[in-house]
Amino acid sequence: MPLLGETSRQAQFLVPAALSLGYGIMFATVITLLLVPSLLLIQLDFLTLLSRFKGIFINIYTSKQTC
Repeated sequence: MPLLGETSRQAQFLVPAALSLGYGIMFATVITLLLVPSLLLIQLDFLTLLSRFKGIFINIYTSKQTC
């Protein structure tokens, strides 16, 4: 943050790099802490649902074979 308040010409060249680095770190933090765990839980729920349907269809198929 102190770099953003600098008025020297040399520091003005570094301001865009500091801004993009700061926003990049904030974006990566949000992605890492919120989005990735949420997507993993959604994937787990989907696989659980898929395995339940698979079990239902296997039970229906085996009951038709025994009749």
